[in-house]
Amino acid sequence: MEMTAVASPVSGSSDQQKFVINMLASPKSQPFVRSCEIVGPNMRQRTSFGENSAIEDVFENRVAQGLRDCLERLEGGQGILSLPELLIEVEGLILVGVHLMVRQLETGERAFIFRFRTFVGLLQRIYHPRLGLTDPMAGLTDNLALAMLCDVGLPLLDICATHEGRQIPDDRLDPMSKSVLNNAHELRFRLELIKRFLKFSSPAGRLQPQVLPDFYDRRIKYRSH
Repeated sequence: MEMTAVASPVSGSSDQQKFVINMLASPKSQPFVRSCEIVGPNMRQRTSFGENSAIEDVFENRVAQGLRDCLERLEGGQGILSLPELLIEVEGLILVGVHLMVRQLETGERAFIFRFRTFVGLLQRIYHPRLGLTDPMAGLTDNLALAMLCDVGLPLLDICATHEGRQIPDDRLDPMSKSVLNNAHELRFRLELIKRFLKFSSPAGRLQPQVLPDFYDRRIKYRSH
């Protein structure tokens, strides 16, 4: 999914800022998301998406369901719908009140414009976690930690497995290899802890279990000094 002009984190609780979602649909297709905008008295910030970006691919599940419910309430899929009491709540964000307008374009397409009356919280929470917009720094941290596990942890364990298989005497090992081997059990244990922390602390969809290696499956015995 292509994204342009990615918005920086925005939070608010003021009626002066409005949140707008723009969708487009051809005569034979379901509406897809074109852009999201934060509009204020002296500013406009837009996050744009590539063509055919489905609602469920862009938004958090509860938000996507709320938008689908609004679309289903339109008579004939056209006209204007006002739901001032609508409330969509996700972790860290509440959207209140929506005005939905549908316009027929000369191209035959229909333009859908959702205007939310107000919001409270961090707007980035509206997006699906796999987009990486909900918490950009957390995503960067996760990626770095995963890279360390795979690019550093696995080679170290491979060194241990290779030396264990060959049964090389300690006096023939260089100091670095000897240190790694002597601490193989602790190394494996700590790598597994990091893996489990990443797996259970990351939002759903960011790190899938199958992406993370299983360090306990590598049979490395503790080497005494």
